Amino acid sequence: MIDNPTKPCYEAFGLRINSDIALPELMQAAPDSKIDVEIRYKDLSQEWNSHSLGQKQVAVAKKGYFIFKVPGNAIYQVIDGKHIFISPLPGSTEDKIRLYILGSCMGALLLQNSILPLHGSAIVLNGKAYAFVGESGAGKSTLSSVFMKKGYKLLSDDLIALSFKEGVPYVIPAYPQQKLWENSILEFSLNTEDYKPLADRETKYAIPRDAEFCKELTPLTGIFELSVQTDNEDVILEQVKPLEKIQLLFRHTFRQFLIQKFDLVEWHFNTSAQIAGHTAIYHLKRPQQGFTAQLLAEHVVEEISREV
Repeated sequence: MIDNPTKPCYEAFGLRINSDIALPELMQAAPDSKIDVEIRYKDLSQEWNSHSLGQKQVAVAKKGYFIFKVPGNAIYQVIDGKHIFISPLPGSTEDKIRLYILGSCMGALLLQNSILPLHGSAIVLNGKAYAFVGESGAGKSTLSSVFMKKGYKLLSDDLIALSFKEGVPYVIPAYPQQKLWENSILEFSLNTEDYKPLADRETKYAIPRDAEFCKELTPLTGIFELSVQTDNEDVILEQVKPLEKIQLLFRHTFRQFLIQKFDLVEWHFNTSAQIAGHTAIYHLKRPQQGFTAQLLAEHVVEEISREV
């Protein structure tokens, strides 16, 4: 634990965070909380230059250490799962900086704390957590939104943190915000003028989800890999074979290139095998054309009902 300096305190992914930069997306933590993570401004220019990187190399990673540079934004450093340092560059804004703090920095920090980060969204159905993973644009957040409209709760969007309790995988709540593309917002009859576009992404918006957010650690029961198919107009749902589960979990680990750099290959394999042994995993394929989120949700609910 880190002693609590007099700066704003937040909570996300089961971690209490003290930050130089305001993080309005996160939940406030009690002022007297012990701190797990510090986020500080720091001049990293000399340290970055000391690595003598080639022009195309934008990151250095090793066990307990990660530093990367985003031109026009900042240099970021993540150390030992406890510290995030930010060195702003000309052209940076707090909106741009927060995107990388809550994205790449947080993904690296979770790995350094032996918490498995998956790229996707997670919701709570009947007291159990279900995760939707897939490539960008597959429809993860949109599908989660359909479930929220049905009254279910959101656990995480974009970055799913998995840990274990008595050998069972659990999803750790992230923070009450979702990111939706403009076309999804319009399909839900929402007004884009009511929401703030993400920095550098004018057609993707931050959607507050305070009322729909679950703050409880929830057991992971199912994972659905979403993908788009071009040769079929039907929704296809099929179970993933046991030997393919670990490959799927590796494929959708957030910033997977860090696994080897952080010397976590054996840990990741064992963790994935443990998740695979406790969790039903599916391929969920949707047609390329049309808004199919409602239909996908129906298939998910039908499959889950069979498990009960």
